[in-house]
Amino acid sequence: HDFLKTAVNDGVDGFRFDAGKHVELPNEFDGSQYWTTILQNGSQYQYGEVLQGDSGLDYKAYADLFANNSSDGGGNTASNYGKSVRAAISSGNLSTKMVQNIDTGGAKEDQLVTWVESHDNYANGDKESTYLTNDQIVFGWAIVGSRKAGAPLYFNRPVGSGGTNAQFAEQSQLGDAGDDMWKNKSVVAVNHFRNAMDGKSEYLQNCGSDQNNANKSCLMIERFTKDGTANDGVVIANMGGDQNLAGTPTKLDDGTYTDQVNGGTITVSNGKITSGTAKGD
Repeated sequence: HDFLKTAVNDGVDGFRFDAGKHVELPNEFDGSQYWTTILQNGSQYQYGEVLQGDSGLDYKAYADLFANNSSDGGGNTASNYGKSVRAAISSGNLSTKMVQNIDTGGAKEDQLVTWVESHDNYANGDKESTYLTNDQIVFGWAIVGSRKAGAPLYFNRPVGSGGTNAQFAEQSQLGDAGDDMWKNKSVVAVNHFRNAMDGKSEYLQNCGSDQNNANKSCLMIERFTKDGTANDGVVIANMGGDQNLAGTPTKLDDGTYTDQVNGGTITVSNGKITSGTAKGD
């Protein structure tokens, strides 16, 4: 506890508690006071690795504990949503049915830490996410990073590793920087989008003017405020070919929106996109 307080005083913003669910809650068993003691350290943000799926796990109680003892909130790892996103990008099926619902475990949406993959998904022996390509990771990040819920966590892979390469290419040493995919133009654009859209509403749909036969390989995540100004936005993850968006219904306010990754624009009028293309891949 003293060390954590010292770290905060030296500039640390907060902490991640590994294997958090394996330390009992204050009202469980003999009533451990570990959490009520250790979390009182002045942090802005604290969260626990509380992986979902265990029978009897009080997921909400852990999330509340971390959030209530941090000045700017906190919570738990939303591991089940990562599985949903990985299944979608692995299959190329970005249907809203695949990615819409986030398993909150009873916690609040702003108490979730979300990801496409974690260090465990990547590095463990089952290699659950190791062979996802950089492109697939970017598509997954487009989904996770643009959603209203959660605090998205981007895993920085080892240099030259993963995808079609070895799990550990041994091109870097402990303490070295990982690969540069976090600097990728699309990743950066999603990060900027997330900050700009903070607090706005959210709507997910698949691309196309006929929503009954929409393109399931093309997902639109709209963030909007109905205030009559073009300060809204949309992230489009398109794992198929070029998609003409004209005629697609939208929640965005009227105006012209600039494509921050590929250039070009999307125009919106009276609840529909009137022109614009979502580039393939």
